[in-house]
Amino acid sequence: MTSLDTGRTILVLVTGQMPAGANHPIDLSAGAATQLGYAEGQRIPVRLRTVTPSAADMAALRTGSATGARADAPPVLLNALRKRLPGAVAAAPIRGVVPARPSPAAPRPTPATPRPLAAKGRYLVQVAALSSAGNAQALARSVGGFVKQGGGLHRVQLGPFATQAQAEAARGRAARAGHKDARVIAAN
Repeated sequence: MTSLDTGRTILVLVTGQMPAGANHPIDLSAGAATQLGYAEGQRIPVRLRTVTPSAADMAALRTGSATGARADAPPVLLNALRKRLPGAVAAAPIRGVVPARPSPAAPRPTPATPRPLAAKGRYLVQVAALSSAGNAQALARSVGGFVKQGGGLHRVQLGPFATQAQAEAARGRAARAGHKDARVIAAN
C-alpha cells in the first residue's frame, strides 16, 4: 500500500472483506496508519496492489510485527498514479481496531509536513539496466522503483536510502524477488 500524499509504501496483510456497498476499498489499522504517517480518523488516498511477500515478511505480518522497510514511491510515479485516478482516488478510513506498534523505521512525515520532492539518501539499489524504456518502466512499477536514463540504457533503481544497511535490505528483497544481479550503488 502506498500513500498518494507522501509516497510512503508499507506491506499490509488483508484480513477480511469490506461490507457490500462500502464507499472505500479498505480500513487501515492504527499501526498501518502510523507507518504511513497519519492519525486515526483521517481518510487518505492510497494505491493498493497485490504483492508476494518474502517468507520473513509474511511471518512478521502474521505476528503483527513490522516488516522490512519498503522503498518510497518516487514523485514521478505518484504524479502518474494521481492522474490515472482523477476524482476517484481510493480513500482508506483509518480505524482504531489494532493498537499501533512502534515501528523501527525513522519517524514518518505527517500530511502537514510534506516530503521533499528530492528524497535524501546516499545509496541506491540498481535492479537492472535495460535498453527498452517500456520494459524498464514495467519493471520499475513491479518493484516499486524508478527509472534513471543515461548512456542509452534505462536503469531501474530503488531508493535513495540513508544508510548502506537499508540499501542492502532492499537489495536482498530485490534478489529474493528474482533480480539476483541487483546491487547497491552510491547516489550521485
